[in-house]
Amino acid sequence: FQAGAGYSFNTGDTAIYANGPNPGAVSQGDLYSTNNQLRGLSIATQYKKGPLLAIASYDTAFGSATVSTGNNPPQNQTNRNLTRPQAWYLGLGYTVGKVVLAGAWGRSINGALSGSVPGDGSRATPLFVLTGDANILFSQGFNFNSYMLGVTWNATPRTQVMSSWQMMKPDSQLPGIQSSGSQQIVSAAMLHNLSPRTSVYVYASYGTNFQMFQGAKSTVVGSGIQTVF
Repeated sequence: FQAGAGYSFNTGDTAIYANGPNPGAVSQGDLYSTNNQLRGLSIATQYKKGPLLAIASYDTAFGSATVSTGNNPPQNQTNRNLTRPQAWYLGLGYTVGKVVLAGAWGRSINGALSGSVPGDGSRATPLFVLTGDANILFSQGFNFNSYMLGVTWNATPRTQVMSSWQMMKPDSQLPGIQSSGSQQIVSAAMLHNLSPRTSVYVYASYGTNFQMFQGAKSTVVGSGIQTVF
């Protein structure tokens, strides 16, 4: 059994406060200001016995005391956004011979945590994520559940084949979005170890209602080589 906790006085993340005075405002942490820091808390536990692995985690973020009005020049004002995004996750894994079965469930309330721009970072993409151009979304009353089923097959001592299904299902509407739906993503991948230090991999993923935006689709394929020095 293992457990851990962490608290950050300044995560360095950006945030969008959907219920604030300026819904489009993105607040960045200021290393030199105690009022403009976005704080975070994480707690996690892990239990492993024989073929069974169980994990649980909790994450939340605390908004900065002030936000920019977005004017030119920008001005700071009191952050009246009272909500706090929170996320709970539970996961199970079980090994049967050469196969590892996995499942997970998550519940997020009042926004979304740890968002990022989709894609590989090397080019622009028309896809949009829940947190917009920021890392964290503060949105009172926007809640959703997450589900995942996965399987890993150790086909040979040097080759692994993996597949998964994921779903995010909203139970409320995101402010400013006309329609939302359940995101579903199916993925497959293969990893082959050329040597103890070098491996090659291929992967593919297809998603519908990407980031729970009705009608948005995402297709990702890729391959690569990894060497550990």
